[in-house]
Amino acid sequence: MSAGILTNDLVVATEPTWHKKEKIQKVITFKNSGLDWEVISRPVFSQPDKEGTPGIQIPGYQEMLTHNAEGEHIHLSLMKSRYTPIQNEAIWDAQATALEGIPHVVTCAGSLQDRKLVFISIRMTGKGKDSFFINGDEYKANINALSSHTGESEFVLFDSATRVVCQNTFNMAKTSIGDSTIRQSARHTKNNQVKINNMVAVIQQMLSTRKMFVETCEALVKSKVSHDEAYAWAVGFGFPDHREKPSAAVIANAEGIASAFRTGDGNHGLNRYDLFNGVTQFFTRNTTRSDSDVYQSSFIGLGAKRKGEAFDNLRIGQTFKNTVRHGEKGLSLLS
Repeated sequence: MSAGILTNDLVVATEPTWHKKEKIQKVITFKNSGLDWEVISRPVFSQPDKEGTPGIQIPGYQEMLTHNAEGEHIHLSLMKSRYTPIQNEAIWDAQATALEGIPHVVTCAGSLQDRKLVFISIRMTGKGKDSFFINGDEYKANINALSSHTGESEFVLFDSATRVVCQNTFNMAKTSIGDSTIRQSARHTKNNQVKINNMVAVIQQMLSTRKMFVETCEALVKSKVSHDEAYAWAVGFGFPDHREKPSAAVIANAEGIASAFRTGDGNHGLNRYDLFNGVTQFFTRNTTRSDSDVYQSSFIGLGAKRKGEAFDNLRIGQTFKNTVRHGEKGLSLLS
């Protein structure tokens, strides 16, 4: 997904983010969350002909839309007539009900893609639940609720972490260490309701995945990597097997990752943990794209997927070595 925070989107947060696109609120409620708007529908008509004859209604379809503060229409999607949207307030109420009695705060909420995607980020409070440490680095952990008004994404919950020193994000649901994406079925029919089942079990599963993430990263700290190995690995990571040689884009990305490995915020260029954080920094703040585009990619899109793939590659010694060798072979083809 290439779009991010666009003209009609509002992202609200309780603390500053790296992309600087947020509106700060001390406490986030539904009314100030950027989600206080409804999705409506209207019939779909064909285009008028050249003589000006009005178009005819297309049966079986409806346009989903909303309005901005000026009352202008914002197109969201074209859906079949039986589709009923999950309203933002239903998503808000679902997370509030599921977390009733569990200490937590909403840390960020809003929309992406001109309101096509909506999300709520929640941080549990209490010792060991809102943050954790790896090699002296503090990570803030969030549970995220995500839904769409296009039918492209079902309602999901997933776990993510932000490294405080650099504000780089990591979606743990994109790794193989544990399924921390919880999919909740919500039927798009009349009187549609959202219900998050077994929230205590969901939280326990996410805490278990976080523990595995910490243990894996601590092992990465002990795995030394030279600068040449880091660069070769970055080339191999981006160099598809079916290509004859690395493209200019692969080399540019590898140079960006290798640079972040050495000099990125909080990095020291010493081990696989620094290399992992070089990847997260590169795909969180890839400066070849706009901040708003990168924000969504890093959070739930291709950037998040590539970070997860890098994590799984780096944590397995033989896979890491094979990727270094593949990168070295690719670089030799450029000589």
